[in-house]
Amino acid sequence: MMRPFSFPASPERSRLRGWLEGTVAGLCELQLLRERQERRVRWALRLAAQSPAEHGEPEAEEQLIEEG
Repeated sequence: MMRPFSFPASPERSRLRGWLEGTVAGLCELQLLRERQERRVRWALRLAAQSPAEHGEPEAEEQLIEEG
């Protein structure tokens, strides 16, 4: 007799769990990249709002962006 809502067999469940964990890890990485990009954009907008005389050395600015 089959149950209407039976769980998948163990190998199937294990594969599904691995797929779900990989998906969640990918989503977490995308969130991290999104936050990093948002910080970079905000920083660039702050620089654009400043007058050119207030800008620091270009090398230092590029290093800050890469570290972001």
